[in-house]
Amino acid sequence: MVEYLKTISPDTALGRYEIGNRGSYALVQRYETVDSSERQLEGHRRYADAHYIMAGSERLVIGTGVPSHEPLGSYDEDKDIQFFADSSRDWSCGLSAGELLVLFPEDLHKPGCHHRGCGEGVMKIVVKIPMVI
Repeated sequence: MVEYLKTISPDTALGRYEIGNRGSYALVQRYETVDSSERQLEGHRRYADAHYIMAGSERLVIGTGVPSHEPLGSYDEDKDIQFFADSSRDWSCGLSAGELLVLFPEDLHKPGCHHRGCGEGVMKIVVKIPMVI
């Protein structure tokens, strides 16, 4: 995965890129951060996420685990995502250009939040890594 991330440049087109033949893929994204109240905690069951910030910075709110959060709807199997309500035990982590954070299925997360109190442009690569059960 790290070798793959080295191939990404600021000119890389947005989209999905398959990595190898084991089911991993990368999502190249560009967006403006928003206030954390505009996002929901999300969780995945089949994939771990590796969030790599290519440019800009963002804050991710991290949930303490699925059992401690109220679901906001059912699990979408096709998209491998479920949303959850915030909890008073959530914490946050700032990520800046060149930094990587790996989140496993038990790690709820709310990406794309303001890191320094205002909107900022971000280029991020999320590598989806299939979990073998």
